[in-house]
Amino acid sequence: MANLVLEDFSGGYYRAEMVVQPYEGGPAIEKSLYNFIEREFYQDVDMRPVFKFNLNGGRYFKPECESGVPPDVLAIPEEWFDDFGVKDEHGSTSVFIVKPNQSHYLKAVFGGQLSTEE
Repeated sequence: MANLVLEDFSGGYYRAEMVVQPYEGGPAIEKSLYNFIEREFYQDVDMRPVFKFNLNGGRYFKPECESGVPPDVLAIPEEWFDDFGVKDEHGSTSVFIVKPNQSHYLKAVFGGQLSTEE
């Protein structure tokens, strides 16, 4: 896994700085990063990792794992750049990973449809 730092951001989120790149198969992150997040944070819950770009609204999403995605990259469909307000595909962007205790709440509210607009 790359030198990606997951910061304990708040009671409900971890924060990571990731490079966001267009990818038609997205959203996706590198397989070993996905496995690390799942093992370290989601091990005791029946839920996949849930991400979000902006804490002031927007959608939650669950990335897939892909071996071909670089370790510090979050690969998303190109149209998401405008939809999520991601400006620069070459610099890093704050990405928020929902903590498992919060993901249980989201599962109850959205029932598994975590790509729903807020």
